[in-house]
Amino acid sequence: MDNLTLRHVTIFQPDGTQTAAQDCQIVTGKFAQIHAAKHTQKDTSSPTSADVEGAWLLPLLWDIAPQRTFAKSELQFAPSLGIGHAGCQRQLQCTRFDTGHTATVYPIAPLLTFSAGSNRPTPADTLALKKSGHVGLSLAYSDVIHWDACHIAFLWAAQAGLRVFVDHLSQVGNRHPSLRCEQLGIPTCSAHAEEFAVYQLLSLAEKTGCTLHLGNLSSARAVALLGDAQQRGVNATGGVAIQHLFFEDGDCLDFDSRFHECPPYRTLNGRNTLRTGLKDGVLSVISANHRPLPLSVKDTPYTQSAPGSSTWDIYLNLAIKLIREEILPAQCVIPALTKNPAALLGQQSELIQEGSAAQFILIHPERGGIVSPERWLSAGKNTPLTGSHLPGQRIGIYHQAWHELVK
Repeated sequence: MDNLTLRHVTIFQPDGTQTAAQDCQIVTGKFAQIHAAKHTQKDTSSPTSADVEGAWLLPLLWDIAPQRTFAKSELQFAPSLGIGHAGCQRQLQCTRFDTGHTATVYPIAPLLTFSAGSNRPTPADTLALKKSGHVGLSLAYSDVIHWDACHIAFLWAAQAGLRVFVDHLSQVGNRHPSLRCEQLGIPTCSAHAEEFAVYQLLSLAEKTGCTLHLGNLSSARAVALLGDAQQRGVNATGGVAIQHLFFEDGDCLDFDSRFHECPPYRTLNGRNTLRTGLKDGVLSVISANHRPLPLSVKDTPYTQSAPGSSTWDIYLNLAIKLIREEILPAQCVIPALTKNPAALLGQQSELIQEGSAAQFILIHPERGGIVSPERWLSAGKNTPLTGSHLPGQRIGIYHQAWHELVK
């Protein structure tokens, strides 16, 4: 279905501004008319017209996971969950996709050789990546980072105009144990390790002029360090995984392996600082940190289980929960899911206006349901939210054609 009319819908722009009770007419994949809703009798006979009073029309979401390579099967269903864009490594790197349509790729190149060997990147390497269309470089983590080689790579990235993306910072920062991480049996993933890595990386960005994105920050001190660097003019941004806006380390004390996350959940103060960081603009991206895992690697003791949770199926629902429960305003949440990650990848999240391409998710925020992973599209069913109620019912998506999800 190429043509569609939606009546009485609330439109959210990528910057989070909203306009309620609008009528939208879509013709051949573009918004033909958008105007204030007319209070006329509902027309239930036309298959191309729908009264969706109370529903939200949102831009398709962007997710950045620079150290992940998602299976093709994961990317194929993502648009029906509202995720139209994903930044990740190699093969399908950063993709704008829709079921039945060809993917457009915005690559992020992994730098797997930040070591003191002969394979460190050269100026020619980074310039070649830029010319081939890559939008950034990903710093792979390991137990030990050779900071001299890292310094050189930042210099070449700055020269080529490529952004460096880093996440899982508690694993970049070497071994700095903390009492809570010792209690949980994960001593090498402490907040101290994350803070050490953040300090080092921000110092390199300041010295080299490299643009830097620190993803999935989890500790209060790391946010403070980033904010101080931004005040000094360092070209650095930060992000947080959406699940870290809800949970804190006290939720892990029952040693339920479903709460084993990477990075680990931090203190209640740390969680609240992440929320404040988004409100203040120190943090600008909310990622899914989607890690689909087989249940066999989670159905083990906490310290022996693999970290991570599957989130794409509930990514949009958690975002709506943030807004509806007034944890964060829409003007903060929506840009962190659309406009801001798009900008980091050198792209734009298109405005919803007459003449623009129709790319959106239609969702009813007042409806919802019980989290039932067995019904998920993702291969990963690992989540601590099984049995919880989350708001938001996806009605349909539009990307070159209308795909109705709920009759």
